[in-house]
Amino acid sequence: ICRKLPKEWRERDELIIGLEKTGFIFGKPIHIELLAQKEFEFSVKEGAPLLFDLSYNHKIIYDHGFFKKQINIFKNNIKEWNAKKTDKVTWEVPKLAIKI
Repeated sequence: ICRKLPKEWRERDELIIGLEKTGFIFGKPIHIELLAQKEFEFSVKEGAPLLFDLSYNHKIIYDHGFFKKQINIFKNNIKEWNAKKTDKVTWEVPKLAIKI
């Protein structure tokens, strides 16, 4: 979560690639997402797919309480949405499903 991010996605990608290269130096692949606070809050509210596994498989390295609070909100949302993990990579989320 960043306070000041470029709005242009290409500039964000350049930052991400630079940071991910650091992982290769230490032989550890890492995945980085750079988001503004409001973007992350929106992802929590709307059920961004990446957050389902992230909410249970994460390691907070540095936080002033924001990330921990948002993860707890998302875990509560998972319960409210009746979401269930059906296998290693699949979640069923009935309350977010679109009825056709």
